Amino acid sequence: MAVQPTFAALGLLSTLCLNLSKIHILQPTSIQQRAIPVLLPSQKHHLVVAAEGKGKTLAWLLPLLQRMRIEDIRRRSEKPNTGSPRALIVVASMPQAQALAWSLKAIAQNLKLGATVVTEGDSAATVSQRLSEGFDLFISLPNTLSTMTFAHTSEIVVDDFEQIADSPLSEIAPAAAPRARLILSTATSHKAEPFLLRYFPAESSKLPANTKLEEKKAVEISPQRFKHSFIPISPKDPNAQLLVALQARKKKIFSQKCIVFCAFLQQVIEIEQLLNQNDFTCAAIHSDLSENTIVRSLWKFKKGLCKVLIVTEVSARKENIPPAELVVNFGLPETSADYAYRAQYARAACITLASTEKQGKWTNYSGANRQVQTESQVLVHSS
Repeated sequence: MAVQPTFAALGLLSTLCLNLSKIHILQPTSIQQRAIPVLLPSQKHHLVVAAEGKGKTLAWLLPLLQRMRIEDIRRRSEKPNTGSPRALIVVASMPQAQALAWSLKAIAQNLKLGATVVTEGDSAATVSQRLSEGFDLFISLPNTLSTMTFAHTSEIVVDDFEQIADSPLSEIAPAAAPRARLILSTATSHKAEPFLLRYFPAESSKLPANTKLEEKKAVEISPQRFKHSFIPISPKDPNAQLLVALQARKKKIFSQKCIVFCAFLQQVIEIEQLLNQNDFTCAAIHSDLSENTIVRSLWKFKKGLCKVLIVTEVSARKENIPPAELVVNFGLPETSADYAYRAQYARAACITLASTEKQGKWTNYSGANRQVQTESQVLVHSS
């Protein structure tokens, strides 16, 4: 039996491993297994390439935090103000910056590292003030880079490089070249590789070929692609029955992802509260949320910082939702087209919880030419 990899086995500090376990991130993804051991000790520039949802962010963020913490320990936490950020993370949008800052609070807890977001309204004086206050990790948009200097910056990460490759990034690369290590995180390397070769031709290196995963095009639903399951529920306490179904798959959900489709807004709110109370990491999307909150929730789900996304179909159709291993229909959709829309997001299983009288319609929707599984059969199979 193969031994499951752990973050500790990759060489991460026990504090980081504990912080990850608190947010239910227990096992590294494939890209994290390959990247973390390489990035922890390396002084080279690297290109981290993997498809959305594969865990690229933690693949570079965890080594970055560990290197900064070890450096602090060696110099007994004395952080001289050099006028430059120690580490810079460049992102494509302000909601993305805010979501990353939120994640850092959980992941970098007890590491004594100060992180701040530079907004478009911040002046050079404001940036200087934050440096003097002990903030040493800056999260910035490309158009705010002009407020900073990088003479003493040792780490620069550009996240989602393909989205901002044509921004003023070229202005910071030569300035930071004498000292900084540059990491480009991207879903496709066709712009990142020329960038590295242009500014760092002698030092550029790319992680093992298997970490380069091309973006996959959406495919039409096929009943043979994954398992369709039906769980009959009674109207007494459907929320509790949904919880039972997800509890049976809890171990898998902590390492994979799940999308729960609901019929209306109140269901989304109730289920989010219920799952959060039972130690699931959740995010929700519905019409009462602000655009920034929705973007932050989607970003957390894409990056694997939460494992369950709860949505109404109306809201889902307005957003760019990534696929998940498990799709759960809380109630049978009205039409077969709606069922096909939801099922296209499933990589491994599409489960429908609905009343018994909906069973025949579900069979037609799913194309399942076999005996419908009962709730007990589904739970035993998944445990």
